[in-house]
Parts: sequence; C-alpha cells; structure tokens
Amino acid sequence: MGTAGCLGQSTSGDGTAGDRATATADPTSSTEPTTTTVPFSAYSFDWTAAVVERATRDRPPELRLELTNAGSRTAELGFGPTPPFSDPLAESADGESRLLVFHPEMGPHSAPDTRTDGCWRLDGEELVAVKSILTVDQLEPSDTLSETYTLYNMPENGACFPNGSYTARDTALLPADSGRELRLGITVRIEDGRVASATAETPSIVSG
Repeated sequence: MGTAGCLGQSTSGDGTAGDRATATADPTSSTEPTTTTVPFSAYSFDWTAAVVERATRDRPPELRLELTNAGSRTAELGFGPTPPFSDPLAESADGESRLLVFHPEMGPHSAPDTRTDGCWRLDGEELVAVKSILTVDQLEPSDTLSETYTLYNMPENGACFPNGSYTARDTALLPADSGRELRLGITVRIEDGRVASATAETPSIVSG
C-alpha cells in the first residue's frame, strides 16, 4: 500500500532556507496596504500513492494518488490536465522498460477494455498528453485532490509488466505565478509480473 510524504521547509536556489514571496506596498502612498510576506516554508503537503486494484482478466491495475494541503494557509496550485498528476511515463531504474500511469484526459484515445495477448497494455505513441493545459486549483487547509489512474504495460517492453521499480515525476506551480514548483513523484514496484506496491516520494518546492 502507499506511503505518505510530508513537505518540510523549502530551500532557495542559493541554499537559504525560508525563501519568501513578498508583495510590497508603495512606500510613498499611505493608502496602499502594508507589506505582506508569505514564506514558502509555511506551505505543507501530504502526498500519497496506493494500489487500489490488482490486475484481473476484466480490468487493469489501478493507483490512487492524493495530494492534501496539510498547512494552515490556502494554496493555489497549477496542474496539468489531470490533477494532481499528469505525467504518464514511469521509467524503470535501468531505463530499459516503461509503464503508463494513465488517465483518459491525457489523450484522445480511450483506454482498452480487453487485454492484448494476455496483457493490459497501451501504446505510448497513441498517448497525447495535453501538457499546454493549465488547471488551477485552490486547496484550503485540509483539502485533498484525489484521482484514480490506470497502469498499463508498454508494447516495447520485453515482457508483460517487467519486474522492477518504476518512477514517474510531475510538478505543479505554486502559486501559479511565483516561479516555484511543487515536485511530486511516485514509485511503482512490480514483482512476478504484478503490481506489488506504490509509494509516494516526499514532496518538495523547487525553483522552476
């Protein structure tokens, strides 16, 4: 089952902790608001991944990904077309095999409803992720974005769901105009040709 990662204090590109996004008032005008400072270290997120369905003859394996605002302030996040995760490619540690973390909104082709040669697979060449789409969500404290994704083997793999660990990573803008990104990652473990586990990497805020 999945594990959770909790975001700690962020670090700027020069290694200084507690970098801040600041909106500064015009010092010559008494009618302007005072300076408002929002430290990136004040944001906190829980990120989880779990296997919710094992592969059967009738359906492919499924993963559940959840992002929760664990902080005390509202977070505005800019995602791809399928929040909270929109990058479908999960690559093996040796780089020789890939799996697809699929959602129907990622491309124009519907997912197969039957196995091919006994394997749930989807041709990555037919998958067109609409990465130019920006989906903005506001997460209040304790709000959770949750979505189910289907896991498919790729035809070019040497076997049906080759054994090993597969990692996929994506980013969300935080806030959408700040130049900072929330980095999210998952690792799927395949054993004996079956999905054994899904784990979430600890989320982090980085410069875009």
